[in-house]
Amino acid sequence: MLKVAILLFAVMASQLDQEPPILRAGMTRSLQDFGVCFTRSQDQASRPWAFMATESGGTFTNAGASGVAQPYWLQVSEARPLGRVQLFAGRDSGDVLEAVNQCR
Repeated sequence: MLKVAILLFAVMASQLDQEPPILRAGMTRSLQDFGVCFTRSQDQASRPWAFMATESGGTFTNAGASGVAQPYWLQVSEARPLGRVQLFAGRDSGDVLEAVNQCR
């Protein structure tokens, strides 16, 4: 499991350096409420997801999942008064962008 996490983190880091986020915004929900909403939307649509926690938030991603041609990385951080989200994904990632906008 640790090897998978290290590999995902390495892939994520290399991808984040290449392209700017397609969304950078605040969120009015708590990190926990956002996470519940976002993961529920992904589960209902039968889309894979994983979460890598950090001290102030974390990253949702579908990188490495079977059948994923264009992975996304969604960085979330909790801050007061507004949390922040940054979505790194291909331009045709409207489904995940819609989920983020509905949940933030």
